Amino acid sequence: MALGLKNKSRHQLRIFNRGIYVIGILSGIVLVIYFTMFLNLGVTQNSSANQNTEAEKILGIDEENIISYYSFDKYPVLKSTKGLSASTISKYANIKGSSEIRTPGLSAGNQSENINMVFDIHPKFNSAGISVQCTFKNLENTGTLFKRGKNFELSFSGNDLRIKYSLFQNDDSPIKVNKKIPNALPKVAEMTEVKFLYEPTLGLAVVQINGKNVWKNRTQPNLALNWESTKPFVFASTVNASGSDEVIINDLLIATTTPPIKLPFELLSFSSVSDKNEVIIDWYTFEENETEYFIIEKSIDGKKFEEVGRTRAAGHSSELMNYTMTDQFPKKGINFYRLNPSSSKIPPSLLPVTAVDHQNKGAEASR
Repeated sequence: MALGLKNKSRHQLRIFNRGIYVIGILSGIVLVIYFTMFLNLGVTQNSSANQNTEAEKILGIDEENIISYYSFDKYPVLKSTKGLSASTISKYANIKGSSEIRTPGLSAGNQSENINMVFDIHPKFNSAGISVQCTFKNLENTGTLFKRGKNFELSFSGNDLRIKYSLFQNDDSPIKVNKKIPNALPKVAEMTEVKFLYEPTLGLAVVQINGKNVWKNRTQPNLALNWESTKPFVFASTVNASGSDEVIINDLLIATTTPPIKLPFELLSFSSVSDKNEVIIDWYTFEENETEYFIIEKSIDGKKFEEVGRTRAAGHSSELMNYTMTDQFPKKGINFYRLNPSSSKIPPSLLPVTAVDHQNKGAEASR
């Protein structure tokens, strides 16, 4: 009897030891799985962090300030990576790979036709301060990278850069800057980051090549850029790579360096439509604040504006408001209309503008 109990105890002990052994193995497996998941999570997090860091490095600006950004790594060519998309571009412009740069990029094609990437008129381009940049390979003698009307241009001739911009003053006599920057571009044709930035609160303008200042200019602070608001923003208007089909453009960025101009109301839309012998101007607002009335001004050349009429505003409102005005005497061709709130002290060049091609038939352009 005692022997039977002893054998039973040994049998139970063996079972217990085996249980401990199995539990140990299972615990080891669980620990291996846990640490593997932990390491993978760390790798994933590091990878995401690296991607975010890379994106921030490329853009170099807060996302909310981006007007338009193109990485030129996928079709369609006109579709932006972030922000506003351009409306037209050369039919020969295409995206292709390159061994020199981080991603594919933009080629002008082999037909010697300028890229000429045009952005429609939009209030975001009327920023008091702006930053424009791209990675660019110079394969031609002269060209224009950024341009808007006659008041803003960043161009090159050989290895020299030229920057032109205009600043608005209250006495309507703008400060004009037109500066040649000798030997700013590398002598060897290679992908080069070119950047212009104007920061109005400091009155500081800077041109950078590959992140290094090659020129800077300081004027009195708090002067806004004097835009020709009736002109579109154009990129690479005279850039064609001399007929080469290789990648010459990457990472195009247009951004504001200041918060958007604060109107005494939130403008949801502003448009003009040609209707028979008239032009109908229509706009929607929200959250009006101390706006007595709205003035609609018209221009034929996009420079000199004259009042068409005015209408009483809501004054103080947190509701959606719709306003309409009719121009009974539009000129044949392009008519520009500007919305000017009576209480606003905003420079005229920063006010909202809409344009319509009036040919005595339905035609529309809005902004």
